[in-house]
Amino acid sequence: MDIKTLSVLDLDSIVKEMLVDIEENMIIGTIKKKEKEMATAETDYNNAITYTVGCTFVEPNKYNNLKPERVIYSGRTTICIWKDGTKTVVKATDDDHMTKEHGVAMAIMKKLFNSRQEFLRVVNSGYDVIEEAKKRVREKAIRKTEIAKEQVEARERKEAKARKKLEEDMTKELNG
Repeated sequence: MDIKTLSVLDLDSIVKEMLVDIEENMIIGTIKKKEKEMATAETDYNNAITYTVGCTFVEPNKYNNLKPERVIYSGRTTICIWKDGTKTVVKATDDDHMTKEHGVAMAIMKKLFNSRQEFLRVVNSGYDVIEEAKKRVREKAIRKTEIAKEQVEARERKEAKARKKLEEDMTKELNG
């Protein structure tokens, strides 16, 4: 179609169609952008509510699974039966002072961390401020002692060298 043969109405309808296409593309682009923003926000939210505990990931709504449905005490043994049908058995050693509270708490820890060893890894990975401070003080004292020892040894070498030179000079004077 030749542009000269188009009427004003044809041009007007073509421009309107182009504007509609442009508007639709802008709307589609905006929708895709908003969908992407929402997906990013959802990911950020999910990351924010996910807590890392040792090697196990626990979401807040899963804490309800850490409430025992039934607890059984049998001497030095605590058995927790969970809502999912599993059970956790915690036995106190002869050295442990086992209370009901301690038994249930350890069963929850065992359920959360899948094993006592995993729980102990997290416990032992902690940072003891007082012990670290004592360690730094000891290391600093050792360094100062080593520096002082090196200084004494250097002074003794210097004095020995000076004595040797003095002896050599006195020997030369006596012989000379």
